[in-house]
Amino acid sequence: MSFPQILSVIFSLACAVYIFVGVYTIYLAPRRPINILFFAMAVSLSFWSFGFSMSIAEGSLSTVLFWRRFAALGFGAFFSFMLHFFILFTGHGFARRKKLSYALLYLPTLICYLGFTYIPRLNPRQYNMVNTSLGWINAAEGNAWDVFFMIYYITYLTISLILVWRWGKTGKKTGERKISLVIIVSFLAVTVTGTLTDMFGKFIVPGGMPQIAPILMLLPSVAVYYAIYRHGWLNPKDAHEDALLMSDQIRLKAVNYISASLLFAVMVGFVAIFFFKKQDNLEKAVISCLIYLVMAVAVQLIHKIRHKLLRDLLMAALFASITPIISFRYYSTAGTTIWALPVVIITVSTLFEERIVQYLIYGSVMATQVFMWIFKPGATVEINDGDHMIRLSILLSAIWLASKVNRIFQNKLIENARQIEFQRITMGISNEFLGANEENWHKKMDISLSRISSSLATERIYVYMLDEDKEKDNGGFILKCRGFWSNGSLSGLNEMDKEISDKNYPGLAELMKEGHTVAYSRIEDFRSPAGEELASFLGGTDRAFASMPIMAKNKVYGFLGTDCKAMITPWPIFQLDFLKVVSLIISTSYERLLHEKEILELAYYDHLTKLPNRFLFKDRINQMLKLAVQNGTVLAVMSLDLDTFKSINDSIGHDAGDKLIVKLAERLTRALKSTDTAARLSGDDFLILLSNMPSVEHIEQAAVKILDIFRKPFVIDDQEFFITGSAGISVYPYDGSDADSLIRNAELAMYKAKETGTNSYAFCTEDMKEELLYKIKLTNNLFRVLDNKELVLYYQPQVNTHSGEIIGAEALLRWFHPVHGLIMPGLFIPLAENTGLINSIGDWVLAEACRQCKDWHNKGKLIRMAVNVSSIQLRNSDFVDRVKKILEDTELEPEYLELELTESAAVKNSEHIIDTLRQLKEMGVSISIDDFGTEYSSLSRLSSMPIDKIKLDMHFIHSIDKSHKENAIIKSVIELSHVLGLQVVAEGVETEPQLNFLKKHNNDIIQGYYFYRPIPPEELDRILLEKY
Repeated sequence: MSFPQILSVIFSLACAVYIFVGVYTIYLAPRRPINILFFAMAVSLSFWSFGFSMSIAEGSLSTVLFWRRFAALGFGAFFSFMLHFFILFTGHGFARRKKLSYALLYLPTLICYLGFTYIPRLNPRQYNMVNTSLGWINAAEGNAWDVFFMIYYITYLTISLILVWRWGKTGKKTGERKISLVIIVSFLAVTVTGTLTDMFGKFIVPGGMPQIAPILMLLPSVAVYYAIYRHGWLNPKDAHEDALLMSDQIRLKAVNYISASLLFAVMVGFVAIFFFKKQDNLEKAVISCLIYLVMAVAVQLIHKIRHKLLRDLLMAALFASITPIISFRYYSTAGTTIWALPVVIITVSTLFEERIVQYLIYGSVMATQVFMWIFKPGATVEINDGDHMIRLSILLSAIWLASKVNRIFQNKLIENARQIEFQRITMGISNEFLGANEENWHKKMDISLSRISSSLATERIYVYMLDEDKEKDNGGFILKCRGFWSNGSLSGLNEMDKEISDKNYPGLAELMKEGHTVAYSRIEDFRSPAGEELASFLGGTDRAFASMPIMAKNKVYGFLGTDCKAMITPWPIFQLDFLKVVSLIISTSYERLLHEKEILELAYYDHLTKLPNRFLFKDRINQMLKLAVQNGTVLAVMSLDLDTFKSINDSIGHDAGDKLIVKLAERLTRALKSTDTAARLSGDDFLILLSNMPSVEHIEQAAVKILDIFRKPFVIDDQEFFITGSAGISVYPYDGSDADSLIRNAELAMYKAKETGTNSYAFCTEDMKEELLYKIKLTNNLFRVLDNKELVLYYQPQVNTHSGEIIGAEALLRWFHPVHGLIMPGLFIPLAENTGLINSIGDWVLAEACRQCKDWHNKGKLIRMAVNVSSIQLRNSDFVDRVKKILEDTELEPEYLELELTESAAVKNSEHIIDTLRQLKEMGVSISIDDFGTEYSSLSRLSSMPIDKIKLDMHFIHSIDKSHKENAIIKSVIELSHVLGLQVVAEGVETEPQLNFLKKHNNDIIQGYYFYRPIPPEELDRILLEKY
């Protein structure tokens, strides 16, 4: 093989390399401008190389000039494409200029085309071609066109290298300086080498040396290819080789490899046939190359067919035809030159999962060899340079395809192993979180993060969770670091902010709040305020970041994030999928914790104020009691009750009342130490645990501080409300040694505090405890009081004010206890109401009073009977029926029965009580208001109720002749009552002046010690018989 042929082959191989690299680059990202320009550079270099390959070897001068002008299509455009490429590559401001600027950029290309291509009239002395021993050489004359080209390429090359140098010097990304240095050195090496061969080549070789610039340009081309590879521009946006499965992606890889091999065969076959097969002409070479080219294109077109069956059949037919078509091109030599080709095709067939493709390829290969055996059993073959070149190209193709096939299966094996490892890790993480609770959740998180970090090999991995307490206080979205793992340890958290909020990272907080998946291989590509904040959060722009939201109950509660140094390629899909699975495991676990927390809150906390309830409060007391025993300190339990909450709640509504309770709970919590506990029992009842108290004096100070919360008004719906509270305090160990006794004694002291006045506190005393014990005993005895017949009725006569005649009597209940003697109703009636015994006792009183009244009627004494009833009795739905039945059983006419109820029961009543009174009045029963004047008295309110009488409270009567104001009030009440048609009963008359005053102002009925005390029925019976 002659030197010109060797050089031509090298030029052809360089052309093949340029075409392959260019096509590969544009295939990966056909719309990316930087890839398009690199493809244009590669194409121009391939034109340049191929033109030199065809012009340097044998041929006529006209043929040599034709291919030399063809090469000008490449070197005339290359430097313009190169400068444009580096403008985009370095991000120079020129890239943002208008299209007219690009026209100026490519103007030298147009001039070169006019002077060096197929328009010889503009440059008659385009080339001075000389045929030497080294091949055809252009001995340039150095005319104006040559000078222009030298200025053109030196200027554009210099500008390009300056851009690369400045880019490397100011670049912030890792490795940018190294890349710029590689590019600059490679171009300078080519420039120096080319200049030296042009200047001194004629001294070394007679006649001069051939121009080898297209071959030398392989070095800077590889450098530029490396640069865009390092930037990740060779990677398709959605392709992740590591995540390949045996699917369309592998099939696509296979057809691309076949196409590349066929394109390589086009170049090698043409050179081998044209230069080394002397019996073949150019037409035969072109036909052979066209066959390979058509096959390469057909492979791509068939793969794009969507119909799977049709695509598989056509692909099988195409691959089955490759071996016979190529083999029969070498029929004369029995296919000796391309004997290894079937082995390559069989190797490639292993990439396809369709059996039909493999079977047809196997059948085609075997049939072709059998055919050759039968019809060409022997042949005398002369092996020349072309045959060796073809054999070498087949071996190179086989090696290249084998490496690609191996890479695909290796990636598949790696992917399978990775999937198995990820499944093992996710299973371990899932099992870890199965036993997670609120106490160990963060520990489980750290363990899981360590496993994730070791698997993904990332620098840092972390979990940020929503801080709900701060969110409620500040009203913003606040994420707090709840787990962190850096380089195999928990260290490194100080490198990042522990909190993400609307204040320090508003854009980033909003991004995470939306719950999107975030994956950036380079933070600097994230062009937004959130991207700048993310760079600040991670500590630089040369970082890669990925995050997955942690969601529970359709709400974002945080994110799982990881970062490392900026990556060339996008985040691998398998890593993102793995992070997504882990985030789902964490989300599920956290949602379960939230549900458990809700259940615990329902069991242990008040739903309105979120304070502990009685159950949890008692548990806290028991815990603190143990500490008090160990430390020798005291603790106190305070029972706090609001004094006027009921009236406020009635006036502003229950919703506003709830708001008041919530604000009170907030104030109360702020007034306590961190070791103290506040609990809400119900309504306006609170319990407070004061722990670690050195002495009782400190308890008093704490009580004063707690009651100080009532000094300022509570603002509810723009209204101010002043409320007060009463507190009772029990102290361990003096007032109890367990939770129940301390709470009970605190409540007992609270009731005593209420008796002393509003906004006061009282300590539990022995007297209180004795009184409580006494009431407990009485309550127990009340359950058998009727069976033991311990209750009796006394009667106090009611006298006509003017005639002095007894016109009625009030039944007064007395309890003669076998041990304690006479017990007054003011003590045991509240106990009966609290236990519900008031209903049975009330029925007995009413029946006994009606029976006694009827007995007097039978003796001719027609007086009325007044009986007190409780509001609890009136709330019973069958109370009217029970009264009616008692009247029927005793045969007492309803008009002789008068039911007395307190003013508070009459005024602050429900519609049910009003309806009950109305039904009683319709029966003929009289209704009287007892103790009028002790509450917020209002005759106007009473006038709308079905009543007949009012009873003036005795404190009014006792003030007669002592205060002119009181006298005026009594007079007015009597007069207004008469206007309203109501009779007035004066209760507690004890002196003659009181009687005279009431007579003077026409009071209707007198009841009091002045006439009669409460007396047994026998004595009243005697009085009635003697006087009337």
